[in-house]
Amino acid sequence: MNGKSLLLLIAALATLFCVTACSTRANPAKIRKEYAAVAAALRGHSDGFSIDESSGASALLDRKWSLQAEWVAAFLNAHPSATGKQIEGSVSDLDANLRSDVTSLGQGLYGVGIEEGEMGNAFVVAKKGKHYRPVWIAKDLRPGTTRDGKLLAAWSAQAAREECRPKAREEDWLNCGPLHGVFDSLPDDDQGRRRFFLNGSYAERAGMTVAAQLSIWVWDGSEPRLEFVGTYIFYIEQPVGTRLEGEFLRVRVRDQYRTFSTCCDDEGRPMDWNLKVTPTGVQNLGYSPVPSPLEALDELFYRIAKGMPAEDVATPQVLAQARALVRRAPKENGIPTLGTLMSTSPDPAGGATEFCADFEESSLAFSMERVNGKPYLTAMKERTHCPSPPVAQASH
Repeated sequence: MNGKSLLLLIAALATLFCVTACSTRANPAKIRKEYAAVAAALRGHSDGFSIDESSGASALLDRKWSLQAEWVAAFLNAHPSATGKQIEGSVSDLDANLRSDVTSLGQGLYGVGIEEGEMGNAFVVAKKGKHYRPVWIAKDLRPGTTRDGKLLAAWSAQAAREECRPKAREEDWLNCGPLHGVFDSLPDDDQGRRRFFLNGSYAERAGMTVAAQLSIWVWDGSEPRLEFVGTYIFYIEQPVGTRLEGEFLRVRVRDQYRTFSTCCDDEGRPMDWNLKVTPTGVQNLGYSPVPSPLEALDELFYRIAKGMPAEDVATPQVLAQARALVRRAPKENGIPTLGTLMSTSPDPAGGATEFCADFEESSLAFSMERVNGKPYLTAMKERTHCPSPPVAQASH
């Protein structure tokens, strides 16, 4: 379909859309019919990761996302006591290619995340008077003027174009999408207003390390209002995700160790991004490292390189050995580097009291104990290589 034909189709669908959506209670049959036409027109312009640069493709995607929100509202009007799973089932009934996640954010208030491939839609449906209607769709958010505020543009259909990121400055890449995400609830604010967060992942064509966007909102009775937005990097198979612990919203992120790198696509240096959700707002308290043997190893060599006290990390003997190693280690940006970590044995995330870190040029074996919940290094030995893990014997 050429650009002119696509634009004519969009104009025709816009007329149908107003008939469908401009009434308080849209007709599900009309929504389904229009949705099928829009999805068919868009099919040749999307690969599941983005849309192409064809004139009108972004308008079709925008319309498709609007219709998904209208569909959920129409379903709730017909089934006001539906459960989250039933709402998700209705989304699949509209389009079998869609995966959805529905979260109750309060009485008569639902957050809906929809995913198709790596592209997604996020919206809130609320009961206004006697009927449900979409009150907030992420694609329609007005980006702020600050650097973080501009991140909201990534949810728009325009930001889903395949050339959005290549044409943007590097510092603006995360203003381009697409994203897909899920909602979850947060404690009410000091005025008793509902709060929630939207956790969205950016489309990623390859690899296990992905960029994400977290935004926190308060429901003022008419629409959600932004309290906070920021981005982070995470590892898809990391064992811990985003969770609420008391008044802290903690987000597990992937960072880099300071005195060595890790091999391949892995969890890297696990950190927690700490957001304090107070009755009056959100405080960004930054990142804190997750206690682990590898964190203790990195902390040991980083502190020694910086001339900082490290008695709470290792014994005096280990400190003396580490200082000697630091003096002869190569440096990157003024920091001694141990090279690339190839493997560990056994898994330092377990309960072992010893572990060996295999680097490219050498290996370091440690003994440790737990002090105040953190690993404390009690012995260190340089090796040419770490011992191979034992091979499980097959039972006969």
